[in-house]
Parts: sequence; structure tokens; C-alpha cells
Amino acid sequence: MRWIRKHPRQSAGLFAVAIGIVLAVLAATNLLGGDDSDPLAGSGDSSTEGPVEDPFLGPAEDIAPDDTPPTSLADLDPNQGRVDFAGSNGGGGLQGQGATTGLPRHSLTVRMTSKEPIRGVGYIIPTSLAKYYGVERNVGTSWTLKTTVYGDPAYAQVFSQAGARGFPVTCTISVDGKVTEQRATEGPYGQLYCVG
Repeated sequence: MRWIRKHPRQSAGLFAVAIGIVLAVLAATNLLGGDDSDPLAGSGDSSTEGPVEDPFLGPAEDIAPDDTPPTSLADLDPNQGRVDFAGSNGGGGLQGQGATTGLPRHSLTVRMTSKEPIRGVGYIIPTSLAKYYGVERNVGTSWTLKTTVYGDPAYAQVFSQAGARGFPVTCTISVDGKVTEQRATEGPYGQLYCVG
């Protein structure tokens, strides 16, 4: 510490060299910067051809997940999330369930309606094993998603937008048959954020 106080310029130089080495190591191990294969990272090119697309309603393949989620509990490894504290001697031990499926289970229904075709619906349902997020396009005048969710509220976040004529898009979220959220857009291109 004394040397650092007596030689502040040399200390700053050594610190800068150390930071440079750390950044070089991170860059070499690809921990710094974006992954070129990530479709959401963008190309960095700000020029566009034609109309600028709405990031919410852009092409579906731009936001597709890398891995297909399990569609039912049967697709999951039955031993996933289980710990045998007694070891492999078959002595019983404590066994738990996975972080999600061990929580209280609920039936979730999301319904979107409008007098004119809905441009798109985006949703995030973090504790659903089958439909945890996605974007649906050109769904017509109504769209419904039913899934099983676990734990406590909020179970779903839903996004949409009205068209140019401003016909309202209505979102209704029900948990175990009880309506927990209902909202509608207002005016042309009105946006909707629904949580229930």
C-alpha cells in the first residue's frame, strides 16, 4: 500500500495493464461481447431496407428459443431435481421435487379478443412447462392459451397492440377459473400489457 501511495503514476499504469490482460483473457474465452449466432443480438448494421419492423411483431424465427421446451411432465427426467441424502444404498432418504413442479399447481387461461384481426400476441409464462414464452401472429379475432402454472402470482404477462383503426384488443387472464386480470387497448395502435 505504501508503494502505491508513493508512486501513483506507476500504480495507475500497472492497474491499466492488469485490466487490459483481464479483458484480453475474457475476449479470448468468448465471455466478452455478443454471440454471432444469437438472433436477438442484431448485426449492428443500422441500415434497413423497406419498412422498419416492430420488434414485438417481427418474424417469429427471430425470437425462437434455442431449445424446445418440454411439452409435458412425461418429457422430463423423472429424477430431475431429486436428491437422495441417504446415498445410493437404497436407505430411503429425503426426496424432493423440481423447483417448479413442487409448488402449488394452477390452471391458467389467457384469452385475447378483438373485432378486427389481432396483429400479434406475445406472452411470458415463467412457470409453465409447455408454453413459457412465445409470439403468435395473425391469430384472427380471438386467441386462447391454456396451460398449467406453478407457485404464486403473477403467472403470465401478455403483450399486444391494436391496429390502425383502433378496435380494442381485450385480454382476459383466468387462474383456476377465476378472472385475475382484464384489460383492453385504447385508440389506434394502442398497446396492451396484461399481468395476471
